[in-house]
Amino acid sequence: MSPSQAGVRVVGRGGPADEGPAGPGDPPDEDPVGEDRQHPSSLIVVAVIVVVALVLGGLFGTLFYRSKYHTLSDRDAAERQVTRVSSAFLLALTNFQATTVDADFNNVESFATGPFESQLAQFLSTDIRKDLAAKQAVSRGQIRDLYVQSLAGDQAVTFADVDQTIANLSFATPEQDELRIVLNLQKVSGTWKISDVTVLQAPAVPTPAAGASGASGSS
Repeated sequence: MSPSQAGVRVVGRGGPADEGPAGPGDPPDEDPVGEDRQHPSSLIVVAVIVVVALVLGGLFGTLFYRSKYHTLSDRDAAERQVTRVSSAFLLALTNFQATTVDADFNNVESFATGPFESQLAQFLSTDIRKDLAAKQAVSRGQIRDLYVQSLAGDQAVTFADVDQTIANLSFATPEQDELRIVLNLQKVSGTWKISDVTVLQAPAVPTPAAGASGASGSS
């Protein structure tokens, strides 16, 4: 009997059809789909990275908007302080009477700093107090409009329109006037002060601001 007979497979001869089914001891074929599957630990790492990125992004956004909120809040607070000081100064400036003129003008001086402080001291060193007392001058002021024109750091500028009623022995009846004024403010040791005054429209009876400011004028 030749080697090709009797069901004997000759090594090197024959095709795949000659191969028999795999036996129980043969290794299983590799699963090509399994090669593309990611290991569970890799998926966990990716998930952790995504979560951390989302947390950091949310934290950054929160800090950014909180910073912007505090910046706006600080500016609003500063504007309120500047407005309050400007208002108090203008009411002190335009409300006085002959019997308390010294105390009234001392109050005005308490708001002053810088160039305005020097100008005001020079102006009040004149006979203005005596003149107002002799004429029995009385002034009543009411703020019509007041707003902050600019605010940057320790510097601010406000504009005000003040209705002022003035009476003295020279007037047959009290006269009403309008005071249009620009105030420069400077923050000194945490307190806003008036550093310069520009009178755009002066009242008929001089006030410390009208007399002290070199930029004053009437319209």
